[in-house]
Amino acid sequence: MLPAELLVPALLEALSTHGAAVVVAPPGTGKSTILPPALLDAGALGDGRLVMLQPRRVAARAVARRIASQRGTALGEEIGYRVRFEDRTSARTRIEVVTEGLLTRRLQSDPFLEGVSCVVLDEFHERSLHADLALALLADVRREVRPDLKIVVMSATLDPGPVAAFLGDCPVLVADGRLHPVAVSLETVVSQEPVVERAARAVRRCLAEPVNDTRPPESFAAPPGSFAAPPGWRPPDATPGHILVFLPGRGEIADLTGLLGDLGPDVLVLPLHGGLTPEAQDRALQPPPRPGMRKIVLATNIAETSVTIEGVETVIDTGLARVPRFEPRLGLERLERVRISRASADQRAGRAGRTGPGRCLRLWTSLEHAALAPSDVPELQRTDLARTLLEIRSWGADPRTFRFFEAPDPAAIEQAEGVLRRLGQVDDRGVTPAGKAALALPLHPRMAAVVAAGERLGVLREVATAAALLNERDILREKPDLVADSDLTLRLDALEACSQANFRADVCRRFGLDAVAAREVLRVREQILHAVGDRHASGLAPHGQARGDRADRRDARDPREIETRVLRSLLAGYGDRVAQRRTPRGTKLKLAGGGGATLDKRSVVHEAELLLAVSLEAGLHGRGEHRVTIASAIDRAWLTTTRELETRWDAERAGVVQSLADRFLELTLAQHPAGDAADPTVASALLAERAAAEPERAFDISAPATESFLSRVRFLAEHLPEQGFPDFAELRTGRAEQADGAERSGRAVPTWIQAVAVGRRTFDDLRRVELTTWLRAELTPAQQTALDRHAPERFPLPAGRAGRLTYIPGEPPVLAAKIQHFFGLERTPTVADGRVRVRLHLLAPNGRPAQVTQDLESFWKNTWPLVRKELRGRYPKHAWPEDPRTAWPDAEPGKG
Repeated sequence: MLPAELLVPALLEALSTHGAAVVVAPPGTGKSTILPPALLDAGALGDGRLVMLQPRRVAARAVARRIASQRGTALGEEIGYRVRFEDRTSARTRIEVVTEGLLTRRLQSDPFLEGVSCVVLDEFHERSLHADLALALLADVRREVRPDLKIVVMSATLDPGPVAAFLGDCPVLVADGRLHPVAVSLETVVSQEPVVERAARAVRRCLAEPVNDTRPPESFAAPPGSFAAPPGWRPPDATPGHILVFLPGRGEIADLTGLLGDLGPDVLVLPLHGGLTPEAQDRALQPPPRPGMRKIVLATNIAETSVTIEGVETVIDTGLARVPRFEPRLGLERLERVRISRASADQRAGRAGRTGPGRCLRLWTSLEHAALAPSDVPELQRTDLARTLLEIRSWGADPRTFRFFEAPDPAAIEQAEGVLRRLGQVDDRGVTPAGKAALALPLHPRMAAVVAAGERLGVLREVATAAALLNERDILREKPDLVADSDLTLRLDALEACSQANFRADVCRRFGLDAVAAREVLRVREQILHAVGDRHASGLAPHGQARGDRADRRDARDPREIETRVLRSLLAGYGDRVAQRRTPRGTKLKLAGGGGATLDKRSVVHEAELLLAVSLEAGLHGRGEHRVTIASAIDRAWLTTTRELETRWDAERAGVVQSLADRFLELTLAQHPAGDAADPTVASALLAERAAAEPERAFDISAPATESFLSRVRFLAEHLPEQGFPDFAELRTGRAEQADGAERSGRAVPTWIQAVAVGRRTFDDLRRVELTTWLRAELTPAQQTALDRHAPERFPLPAGRAGRLTYIPGEPPVLAAKIQHFFGLERTPTVADGRVRVRLHLLAPNGRPAQVTQDLESFWKNTWPLVRKELRGRYPKHAWPEDPRTAWPDAEPGKG
């Protein structure tokens, strides 16, 4: 008995009392193939169907086949499946296994889910975008219109608490243990060898062992708490055990296939990934052609869940996967190679215990294992939300307030909403006719817009081919030795020529075509055309559009015209990928959607100033140069431009320049004199911003009056803090201040700089401004009074004279004057409301200090007799009174 069978009574009770349940069961316990038919047999479905969601097409087909086989029925009768472009169901189907996106489409057309009694979301731990959306929509259906609808969420590694709470605190059912033990082992040392080579070595080592020996190789060790096969232990069966190798992607699968080479007639190496045809995927799942053969299945994470490969005894896990990461500025997803989570590692290991005891060799160490994330990041948090938001809008909900299981980043919602509005698929009233037509196609909203434009322009077949090229790997093996206007047309022509020749090897070689990739492109093209046909049959073609626009199609016989229409169709969905060369014939490009890219060296488009980045690869981790792999020259006349006043900073002139710019999104295609359209307010604002970022360049801070004013204000800011004087930090110069210029430029621009910049356009204009008046205006009247009183520029001396005060940061202010000018002054002057004594420089007749003091009274009393004696000898013509405190100042009038 499979462990999942023990859950059947509890599951029936949970659905009867709560209408929902969460099932947690390890891999190999039979939850996917036991529980759904058990609900059918127990009458829990009434007269309705059970719809079970699977995250992948290969899993949906495999689960449906297995259940049908177990029940001895033909596929498509009682048990069936529906995946993208394939339907194996009938009116008699009671259990329908579908991929997740199909349920969302069904909910849009049938919100009541007529005829459906129960929905099962299998392998929910993968947290695919479609599964999260389906859970939210199903919960909404139960709350609003179908309280009788039963929901079951199943997973092997899911934390069940949050899901159970989301479904109204429904019961959680747990199956203990897996049917067959799996010995898990890790490498003992960290290896710098490429992972494909390590995988090849592990495969060969396993093949060299005695049949069914599941002991870990010597270079591996069993982690604590895992099952380790004891010496001499053998599984009970006597057939050769198959090997399942988990690799990040197709490239690694191809590389490992090459490294393994010919392993002999009794070993069959089979790939398994999402890019294969259903027939090729099925070959990896089916038994070998003859008894005694051993399969080596090289798979991506497509084989992690719900896929049973009979007889797999050994799993070799590289611990890597390629997951989509969305690059919002480019409007595309890139596949990024990452380390899997511990939950995924457990899922992969479980593949070895599906039909018998097995082992899992992990190509990483225990330290690396400890560093793995516990679970995967939900796809809703890392992928493009445009299609999801279109679904939610069509559902009649606002994505900002929609009750997600776990809501995505609000910024990602705003970004996706902007894309849909630019495509004309949503507006303030909701989903537009164009949006409804896009939902009827199993395509991203951008590509749906492209297909709609291709239909409208009469080049649907060519556009569908271009769309397929964008979604599949490149069909050309090598760079063509020519210069042309379009990498895309080059590929379309090669594809057409080789297709007409039935992909004869010599023709494919002449065009440098990869026949396997080309056939896949044609297969996807037919699927797109089929979907468009279904949309027409359902009456959801864009408003006013006849099928095929045949009359318009007849006008497009000229190849050049066809190419033009295809490119204009692509612009309908990917206008933000229009690119402009930064220099003539250069490879550096500026993208209309923002940012830059580099034209691939294989491109044949060398001349055009404007081009469309038909295929664009994001830089690693969203950084570095993005790469345009397929480009086509475009005509500026195809672009709808706007004429805007452009205000920019000219670094060479150090000033603001304004012009009228013809713009397409963020590209400037032409510039004209601004004339009467110039906006001095905008110019002044930009000048003020730049001046605040580079004050040492913008202003003549070294002017004596400015230096004096700033030093006085900063002095009082330090010594009279209660007065609240500004310190004008934005005008400080020096290395520390210059280093934080970038940070400073992001701050608010001081009001006085804004005021000074009015009516001016360059740094030269600003440097001619005497700043003291503007800076003084920043002080309150009380501060201005305090400044003049407590930090004066000049200090009055006896006989009507005055000496200049010099304020030095961190030191007392200095008052320098001839010593005779201090005659009659008894005590040291003070500033800052008496808190700071002035440092006096008492100058001899030659202008050099005879004494420096902050205690004038002590100087007159104790030091003056000695100084007087020396000065009388050197300067006998001057008066040197015995008591200068009572003497009349003796100096030339007006000096000092």
